[in-house]
Amino acid sequence: MRVCVTGATNPVGEAIVRALVGAGHSVRAFGVEAGDPRFDDVDVQTFPGWIDVGGSLEPVLSEREALVHAACLDTVGKGKEAARKHAIRIHKGTLYARYAAEREQVDHFVHVTPAAPGKVFGEVQEAAITEVEMTRGDIHVHVVVHEGDAVATADDVVAALASAPMLGTIVGGHDNAVTK
Repeated sequence: MRVCVTGATNPVGEAIVRALVGAGHSVRAFGVEAGDPRFDDVDVQTFPGWIDVGGSLEPVLSEREALVHAACLDTVGKGKEAARKHAIRIHKGTLYARYAAEREQVDHFVHVTPAAPGKVFGEVQEAAITEVEMTRGDIHVHVVVHEGDAVATADDVVAALASAPMLGTIVGGHDNAVTK
């Protein structure tokens, strides 16, 4: 399956990318700057970008069958301003990820959320999950809860993608090419 992962630079996102590649998926990592050595040892396409900027994800999501949105697990900086920016990133990033999944007609949208976001981010995370649940009905929506173990969460993501059938195929895609 062709998958795009947001939040690939946080520990859980990185584990998800590695698990997907290990399971034989073709992976694009969104939000990873060119030259980032993090994925030098695995076959992953990396793309810079910011999830909280509308329209930036769609070109990377093009011809992907699944979107795994793990950017909600990005590290929060210190101070009130960093917390405010993180809350905006969770809210807008999830909204824009949903829009991108719908526009690019993916088969699966996996949202990875923390089990205990804490008092500050609890309401924002709840709103993000509500946003995910509003995704158009022909896209398989999966909410995976991260409970502290990045590898276990990555395994849950791989299992979620395997749990539902593909809805369609992309003509000319590298692993389901159609010729006439």
